[in-house]
Amino acid sequence: MDFDTRDRYRREVESLALSARQEEIRVAQTALDLASRMPSNRGHPAQGHVGYALIGEGRDELERELGCRLSLDLRLRRGVLAHPTLVYLGGIGSVSAFSGCWHSPTAFRKEVASYRFRQWPC
Repeated sequence: MDFDTRDRYRREVESLALSARQEEIRVAQTALDLASRMPSNRGHPAQGHVGYALIGEGRDELERELGCRLSLDLRLRRGVLAHPTLVYLGGIGSVSAFSGCWHSPTAFRKEVASYRFRQWPC
């Protein structure tokens, strides 16, 4: 294993230890235990590797086992990345709906009618 990979694994263990409020040794041992329990299928042979639990698709299960408390920012970012089409089309739909309501003649008349003009001192 090269230096960059070890360093990345070390940083991930530190990050998990902070969010789980546990010691790094415990996090590393849990990742190793999880990797040893994962079946090493022909379809996905990396499941039995510790990197699968630390930086791969097994990360969610490792976080659940450790009881990590993820920040709102991280949860939102993961949600957006997990459902990009929904976020993209939802954004377009929201902007379209808002602009349609904003520029409709009825809404504009109601807004002007409710606005009270002040007299400006001259």
